[in-house]
Amino acid sequence: MATKYGTACIGRRVAENALHAIRYAGLTGRPINAHITISFIALGIHDDEAGAVFRKLQISLARWWRYQRWDKGRDIGPTVGIYAHANPAGSRHVHWLMHLPHDLSDDFIAAVNKRLCKLAGLDDIGDALHVQAVARPGGVAKYVLRGIDPAYAEYLHIRAANEGTVSCRRTGTTRSIGKAARKLAGWNRKKNTIDAPAAA
Repeated sequence: MATKYGTACIGRRVAENALHAIRYAGLTGRPINAHITISFIALGIHDDEAGAVFRKLQISLARWWRYQRWDKGRDIGPTVGIYAHANPAGSRHVHWLMHLPHDLSDDFIAAVNKRLCKLAGLDDIGDALHVQAVARPGGVAKYVLRGIDPAYAEYLHIRAANEGTVSCRRTGTTRSIGKAARKLAGWNRKKNTIDAPAAA
């Protein structure tokens, strides 16, 4: 569930998918509650490298999450989140909206910090990592998706902004709340209900 490489804006279908994923996450008891922003510029990482670095971070953290869930027996469920890359005026960064279980949050952020240090070759990443609590997932999602094609902004009730061009997949969701998962669960988009038992 991602945009094409090298796009200057987020397409309508991709934005819709992300917004649907946010609604579905809340319905299944895993609402987005953390807004993580990673500044690649602060890490000394340029646009042509940023996408690959973020993907490596995601893969490493997915392994860490599985270890916490299965080996350590923590009741945390699968990873839940969406991301959106941005590059307004050369300020290259990524927004990452996630559901972090309360007793995992501090450990996860520490894991992100540690891996960013390793990926960037730094001892301290300074202010490159910013984390905020999320009270209104839908509103925050529309904020991080503001790089949408202006032609569809009004339709999706998003205030469009020029978020620059990025040389990687711009936006994506985790499989747990993606289109296939929603279809398998029998999610009714219009009613925001699940018409069939969700998959384990």
